[in-house]
Amino acid sequence: MERLKQRAENLSQNIDRNDLAKAIANNTNMSKTEADKTVEQYMNLIDNARIEAGKQMDNLEANLQKAVQEWKEIKHKALVAADKATDAAARSALISFFAILFGAVLCCATGAYGSRKTQERVDI
Repeated sequence: MERLKQRAENLSQNIDRNDLAKAIANNTNMSKTEADKTVEQYMNLIDNARIEAGKQMDNLEANLQKAVQEWKEIKHKALVAADKATDAAARSALISFFAILFGAVLCCATGAYGSRKTQERVDI
């Protein structure tokens, strides 16, 4: 961005007004005064364009900084949401593990109880 600003600044500085006015006067039917006036208008146009380009680059830089800040905020929110989701998934997996463990213990206990009842019927 700084390189573009520097190029815009150097644009009007590289133009030699006297040489330009002399070239216009020599290659057209304009007098020296008319050529000077034309060069002055041209230089004013270039200066206005340079100023406008500078304003647009400043606006662009401000918008870019704003977009970077918004991106950082969105990224942070996404990381927080992902952290919450992983915590919920871990909690759900832990609850599921204990539910399955409880079911397995309950199956073993009822199996042992049922085995005893079956043994009692067979013994009679």
